[in-house]
Amino acid sequence: MGDLVHVRFFKCPDRPHWRYDMYRLGTDEHGIWLGAPQHTVTQRGDEPPNEHPYAFVKLVPRDGWFTAIWNTEGKYEISVDISTPPVWDGDTVEMIDLDLDVVRWRTDGLAGVLDPDTATTSVSERRTTSVRAVGRR
Repeated sequence: MGDLVHVRFFKCPDRPHWRYDMYRLGTDEHGIWLGAPQHTVTQRGDEPPNEHPYAFVKLVPRDGWFTAIWNTEGKYEISVDISTPPVWDGDTVEMIDLDLDVVRWRTDGLAGVLDPDTATTSVSERRTTSVRAVGRR
């Protein structure tokens, strides 16, 4: 596998959200591809670390407002996090989660928005971050 990359998601804009390490698989016109083997340790916010039960691959676009994950197992085949554009600092990539998640369910292949009320609430409460604040991160 390739070099280790530290993936860090935040909420609003400095509260830790998701943290985990992945391996760089390669780069193409879509962005940088990262891979995580089964049992990769993940941590959400202040919760205790947890082993992820299956392998997954993440696309980190060069300048898009999202990241995408392809899961080898589990209820979501694909999960897309709408986020600020990824910011790289050496072997660490950081994004701010904008509370809008789009998934494709493995069972029937249908796609949909997860918990659309959360995204609407975040926008109405102005918990999402302006583009200027993201640039200062």
